[in-house]
Amino acid sequence: MKNLFSLLLLFAIQFSAYAEWFNVNHPDTANIEVFGNRGDTIFSFQKNYSNYLSTNFGINWINYNSPYIPFVNSSFVTRDGNLVISLYPMGIILKTSTDFGNTFIDKSIISQPEYNSDDFSRINSRYFGISATFDWAYAFYISKNGIDFTSMYSEEHHFGRFIVFYDYNFIYKFNDSLFITNDTNKTFSLLENPGISELGLCEENSKGKLYMLVHDTVFISIDSGWTWQRMNLNLTGLGYLNIDYHDNFYLRTSNKIFCSYDDGVNWTDITENLPLTTCKYQELRFSDTKIFVRADDGNIYYRDIYTGVEDNSDENILTLYPNPVNSYLKIKFDVDEIYPAKIKIYSVFGENVIETDYKDKIDIGCLSPGIYFLRIGNVCKKFIVNR
Repeated sequence: MKNLFSLLLLFAIQFSAYAEWFNVNHPDTANIEVFGNRGDTIFSFQKNYSNYLSTNFGINWINYNSPYIPFVNSSFVTRDGNLVISLYPMGIILKTSTDFGNTFIDKSIISQPEYNSDDFSRINSRYFGISATFDWAYAFYISKNGIDFTSMYSEEHHFGRFIVFYDYNFIYKFNDSLFITNDTNKTFSLLENPGISELGLCEENSKGKLYMLVHDTVFISIDSGWTWQRMNLNLTGLGYLNIDYHDNFYLRTSNKIFCSYDDGVNWTDITENLPLTTCKYQELRFSDTKIFVRADDGNIYYRDIYTGVEDNSDENILTLYPNPVNSYLKIKFDVDEIYPAKIKIYSVFGENVIETDYKDKIDIGCLSPGIYFLRIGNVCKKFIVNR
């Protein structure tokens, strides 16, 4: 048993260093019109219609030119990495590229000489990229990829501001009332006691839970938007929200980025070395393993996403209680014999925050609220500090 335990100690769980943002050293930050990513490939569309692309986080950059496109009104990159450009004054005419700006597909949604496409806008929703609203036609069009569009009409309502969910259902504001459709625009229902009076930035996680930021306050809905509850947060000055592919929840202030790995129970400041003083560039972008952001200095930065550390402990071998804990964490480690062993506690960023000889009770009063991992040998168990 002693030899087995010694062998297990050799196979320590390796943690990556998550606590730093890395500059991708873009060659021409001053002329970036928009940047995006497809997976871990980073690219930018420049003001002079050239493009930069890096497949290795900025170690090398490729520069190439897009076809010349006159009358560009706006440009952005959808969640899945398509570059979309809107044109004026020809109505909603789009050019969409699926190959980082090498070639473009023409997408004409609707064209009216009198229509000014300056009203072309984006929707902040997990699954959708763009929207185009035509109040004079009682219609709007939505697309998550800039290629396939769904149109919706209502002869009774001007849509005003609206938010769209993954299944094309949406809430919109008309005068001072909020309406909802849960059957793709067939019927509209008045939200009588929704818990909100305004619409804001909305995101949706993979389980269908909705999050909305309205005037510095975050609301959540678990019933497809029919009712909303206010989240009790100790954060102020909120200006933006995002959810990554692992359902981690991010909130922005002018100079901070906060992340919650437990659905808003605890928040971690992940700003670290990122130069932020305003929300000049608000949006976070994600791959499966990375966060990308453009900072106030114009540079593009990335860091690792915490995707979880496997809890490989057998409840009969390692028990931590109480869990969540706020002062002393009690440890029960059942092996035939206890040989001198270290207890190591790691943050979600892989930082070794506590290391001590084995004992059955540890004072964790020095730890900030959040998720941590306790390791003995190769046995690892998660616990939460909650005060």
